[in-house]
Amino acid sequence: MSFRDVQNPGIGGLDELTAAEETVIQTIAGLGSGLQVLRTNAGATDIEWATAGAGDMVLASIQSVTGLKTFDTTKLAVKGSSTGTTAIASANAGASSYTVTLAAVTGTVALGTGTLDEIAYWVDANTLGTLAVATYPSLTELSYVKGASSALQTQITAKAPSTSPTFATSITGSYLTASEILITDGSKNIVSAAVATYPSLTELTYIKGVTSAIQTQFTGKAAVDQTFYIGTTQVAINRASAALTLAGLTLTTPDIGTPSAGVLTNCTGLPAASILAGSFGAGAYVISTSLQAATIELGHATDTTLSRSAAGVLAVEGVVIPSISSTNTLTNKRVQPRILSAASYTTDTGTSLNIDNCDIFIVTAQAGALLFNAPGGTLAQAERLVIRIKDNGTARALTWDAVFRAMGTALPSTTTLSKTMYMGFFYNSTDTKWDLVALATEA
Repeated sequence: MSFRDVQNPGIGGLDELTAAEETVIQTIAGLGSGLQVLRTNAGATDIEWATAGAGDMVLASIQSVTGLKTFDTTKLAVKGSSTGTTAIASANAGASSYTVTLAAVTGTVALGTGTLDEIAYWVDANTLGTLAVATYPSLTELSYVKGASSALQTQITAKAPSTSPTFATSITGSYLTASEILITDGSKNIVSAAVATYPSLTELTYIKGVTSAIQTQFTGKAAVDQTFYIGTTQVAINRASAALTLAGLTLTTPDIGTPSAGVLTNCTGLPAASILAGSFGAGAYVISTSLQAATIELGHATDTTLSRSAAGVLAVEGVVIPSISSTNTLTNKRVQPRILSAASYTTDTGTSLNIDNCDIFIVTAQAGALLFNAPGGTLAQAERLVIRIKDNGTARALTWDAVFRAMGTALPSTTTLSKTMYMGFFYNSTDTKWDLVALATEA
């Protein structure tokens, strides 16, 4: 017989079990088969082992359930949708099944529905949902925040707007050219106005001070062949013909240039008293008959006075200026000789030996036999010519035109190996000869 503890089991008081209680104990004691659950029977009169079905929870296997199931300890809540059930399995069983891993924390794990690749949020205390990309940022857009180093709105506020921006300091365009005007091109881009086409900043400054339209001012000016007026006095300056006509113009300090024709009379500020009545120039540029001056002060100074010394002779500060044809003695003057120099000549001197531009003829490294041609130019009695020659390390043959003549010293027929040789000639216009009067060779 079975007993139960009624009031105080610690004391050991026992009552006899009823038949119904014994049946329950026997049912519990007899384990059901695999994947069965213990439940109340359909008539709610007894308990029984039965195969798990809808609404039952079996933790040891995969089972689909509906409604809200709560474990008191872990608070795992699974809420079914209105159109079906939510499956919890140890592995995905299909496209509509999901694996749920419970974190080792105390709290409530909630599941919900939403759209893939959207930001999740709490719909309520136990339900998750997603934020529609039509209203909220997508995951791609959210990734753009990656790398931000400070508050985005603060950074945006510090930037100038693309429409009507205001700059507190200045802007720099690396593609622009320094010191050029800025304009907009056909695409409304800000570009530099090239000075090849547009005014430079310097040219632009010339407009400073203009008080009205420039073209209007230009248009109001007279053309070069028209009559116009100066001030309130009717003064006509007409240059329509070869003659310049000045009507009603009083000249106080005039600068009228060089007239093409005309006679200057009755005018203040005439030439100085030392300039007598006479002609200035020739042809149409006539003041009177002749122009004479005792002296001329050059440079508006008194230390450079140009005067007449004698017929055809000028003097500066009383010192006669030698002319080409005058006879004068030069004192403390140096005449620099004219020198013509070459390394070597191929066969002869050709036309290089010219007395009009040469006083000393130099050959520094003659590389072959050499013929001295007759000197060209305008020759004068006692004209002097010096010839200096040296070979290039090999003695070279020398021949002479018939105009050269030995005078006590024979004309050299060869150079002396690597030695410098000098020859001095005077021109004898009586005999039409260049006479060799001196010969010297390096020791």
